[in-house]
Amino acid sequence: MADEIAPARKLGKVRFLFFVAGLYDLALGALLLYMAPAVFAFAKTPMPVLPYVHFPAALLIVFGLLFWHVMFRPDLGRVLIPYGILLKLAVCATAGWYWFKGPLTWVWLVPAVVALVFLVLFLWAFCKCPGEDDL
Repeated sequence: MADEIAPARKLGKVRFLFFVAGLYDLALGALLLYMAPAVFAFAKTPMPVLPYVHFPAALLIVFGLLFWHVMFRPDLGRVLIPYGILLKLAVCATAGWYWFKGPLTWVWLVPAVVALVFLVLFLWAFCKCPGEDDL
């Protein structure tokens, strides 16, 4: 039993990364799910149709839970990290495309920059976690 838990203990920085990533996605998802009109009013940005905000917000909550799954056992959750990388890549690519086409408000730019930071850190974590052959 102790041998099973040992790899997870060695990955303290990876565990902390996925704790923060999960917390960020859960908080952002909950904020957009329950307070989207207030967020867009505060940002002085036109409010999209609510279902177009609620569905991605729900997906953020799902990914937040996924990141916490990786946090608890990074050695076993390594197979889920590429999905987090793809999520953050999608956020960066979407924001980048609209930024290229015209001005992008801070309400979209800030999460894109945060996603870029997480993207780089997830790539690092994927390399740091032992693969199936290494366990």
